[in-house]
Amino acid sequence: MIGFPGWLGVLARITGWFALVFFGLAVAVALFQLLTNRSYLLLQRDGFQMFGIRKSRLIPWSEVAAFTAVTLQNPVLDLLPKWIRIPGAPKMVLFDYRPGVQWHQRLRSFNRSFTGHEAGLADTYGLKAEELAGLMNDWRSRFAAS
Repeated sequence: MIGFPGWLGVLARITGWFALVFFGLAVAVALFQLLTNRSYLLLQRDGFQMFGIRKSRLIPWSEVAAFTAVTLQNPVLDLLPKWIRIPGAPKMVLFDYRPGVQWHQRLRSFNRSFTGHEAGLADTYGLKAEELAGLMNDWRSRFAAS
């Protein structure tokens, strides 16, 4: 039998089982999202909600400042040779909360340090990021005051 001798073999087995469980759960979650079609964005007069494996809280339009389509930089991809990289980095719709909103202050400041914005939508839901940002801003301007 070929393998690692002694305690190194035990460590390799533990690492292998950990990887199997971790990636097995990741595949299960991905299949659940894909097959159940439960990932959607609900827009209402009083706010919006993102649904996926779990639903987010209702975020009132009056708490949001603006939505922006942003290209996120990936430092790992920058290490690859240019001929391997896929042109056009993916875009995401990010937003900031209005001053005075107290919800998840630490998480928002953490997000701001990485992306320049406090929060983001989980997906573009079949639209281009610019189109979704425009749609969200239209809804916000229509219903934030009401």
